[in-house]
Amino acid sequence: MADARVPDEFYAVVAHHLPPERPNGPRGGRPWVGHRAALRVIGYVLASGVRWADVPAELGCSGRTAHRRLRAREEAGIWDQWYADLLRLLRPAGKRDTDRVVIDRVYVRAFGGGEATGPSPVGRGKPGTKHTLMVDRSGVPLSIRTAGGERE
Repeated sequence: MADARVPDEFYAVVAHHLPPERPNGPRGGRPWVGHRAALRVIGYVLASGVRWADVPAELGCSGRTAHRRLRAREEAGIWDQWYADLLRLLRPAGKRDTDRVVIDRVYVRAFGGGEATGPSPVGRGKPGTKHTLMVDRSGVPLSIRTAGGERE
């Protein structure tokens, strides 16, 4: 069985950012997948590296549904709000050590193109994106930035 858990403490922090759960319609139809189940699958995919299409059905939510929810939350800016809340909780717990930070950057080819792409310096000008990550001494991400190719 796939192991994917959402700790109650984490869910309590992020739940107030989520829209209200949808009740099932009066005409029936496919039942609504709860926020906790979708969040469990998102965490499972991010932690295990499995493809969205290969999410086990026993987790209670398909990978396709979880991916749609992930994108909807990202477009609504909810991930940034969650992350800010989590960083605020880590500071008093002594889990953040900003005496020393590490910054790393990676260029990724963008086969489909898109708005956040630009000419990649490592791909002979083909479309790509640049992902920059700053973490503290413990590996806690402090800042994540995505830009197109050679843009700063």
